[in-house]
Amino acid sequence: MDLERLKEHWRRDYRVIFEVIDTSGEAARRALARETLALAPAQLTREGKVGGRDAAIWFSLLGFLENHPDEHVRFVTDNSKDFGGGNVYPSPMDEDVAGLRAG
Repeated sequence: MDLERLKEHWRRDYRVIFEVIDTSGEAARRALARETLALAPAQLTREGKVGGRDAAIWFSLLGFLENHPDEHVRFVTDNSKDFGGGNVYPSPMDEDVAGLRAG
């Protein structure tokens, strides 16, 4: 199986529909700190602290919104357990978006 060919196929198809937001070094650092502290969207489980990737996604989205304040963004996920339902965010995620909400 040619994994690189498959990844490129899906990247090409999804870029028609979605804008891919890359994770910056700053977003990755913030995500690791959030996981270390087990703060949402990261958490403490029986296996240990998890959620660094979720936090990296979250901070990548926030970075995009901060740099593109006029953009309308739809964050699509079925992971409401970690990201909330879209209207209410778990703490401290609610603080993360407080200044970004449309007035």
